[in-house]
Amino acid sequence: MKELVLYIHGMNGSAAESEHYRKLFPGSIVIGLDYQTFTPWETGEEIRDAVVKLNTEYGCITLVANSIGAFFSMNAGIDEMINRAYFISPIVDMERLILGMMERANVTEEEQRAKSVIKTSFGVDLSWQYLSYVREHIVNWTVPTAILYGSQDDLTSFETILSFANAHGADLTVMENGGHWFHTDEQMLFLDEWIRKSEAECKSGNMIHTKRLRLYPASREQMEAMIASEQDEELKKAYSEMLDGCLDHPDQWEWYALWMIEKKDGICIGDLCFKGLGENGVAEIGYGLKEEYREQGYATEAVKAACNWAFRHPEVKMLEAETDAGNAASQRVLEKCGFLPNGAFGEEGPRFTLKP
Repeated sequence: MKELVLYIHGMNGSAAESEHYRKLFPGSIVIGLDYQTFTPWETGEEIRDAVVKLNTEYGCITLVANSIGAFFSMNAGIDEMINRAYFISPIVDMERLILGMMERANVTEEEQRAKSVIKTSFGVDLSWQYLSYVREHIVNWTVPTAILYGSQDDLTSFETILSFANAHGADLTVMENGGHWFHTDEQMLFLDEWIRKSEAECKSGNMIHTKRLRLYPASREQMEAMIASEQDEELKKAYSEMLDGCLDHPDQWEWYALWMIEKKDGICIGDLCFKGLGENGVAEIGYGLKEEYREQGYATEAVKAACNWAFRHPEVKMLEAETDAGNAASQRVLEKCGFLPNGAFGEEGPRFTLKP
């Protein structure tokens, strides 16, 4: 699967700024979006249209957004198409920012409503339509996100950014004495190291976050407990074989372990596994959900995320899967994730193949 990094610039920025990020994502295509509008409803639509098109070509999209570009992105309705995001000095509470500018310009809400648009001495036009929009469209961002914030940011307070990070489960990194605009050599070096570190942790870490789920390989204790409590003899045997594989290959634990599939509230809804990683770089993925969580898109979400995780490892050349011949739902999941039937049949039924 080809990976894309999409850069969304801030005010007075440009798509050309994306050039800087190519060295930080050497295995990905990096492009910038040169949007032409500057309101959350218009720019959000521009961003969504672009991402919808890109989503048909790339299996994994990482978003890098700067300042108001992050705000526009969060208003674009693209959550389900973005795998993870990096926000640099993001505007996360536009209403508070607008009210602060109104106070600075000594403009009351009554005046703003009556005049609709008011020009200010500091070069920003205050718009009642804009304020009304952000009040009516509360940001609900669900993409796994890392935030870089400067302690001297004069547009967003630390309390505001911390509140947003906590509410959305985002990782927050603060650069002491950094401003809203990261541009000096020292600031850009800090930014670069932040992304490199985050990328390294993402690729080496075994916790996968999606819009609604988190996936992680079970520990020995978890697997032993599952084996002891499992009533289905066939599943008990399968879990035991997985644990044996983990103990025989401790340096490849995640390739033999049972991966837990949990909702963000901690409820376990199913599991998956890779059944080992062969010397030829081929792994077979298997998955299953509890009955009450089927037909809700969870399986597709989990399998797609697991495949993206697997292909971030350069030694992985191909993924395979096998389903029961009559299990149309499972076959649909594989098709949605890009798997293609390879013409072979295993013990359970037809086999499918997915390549990077």
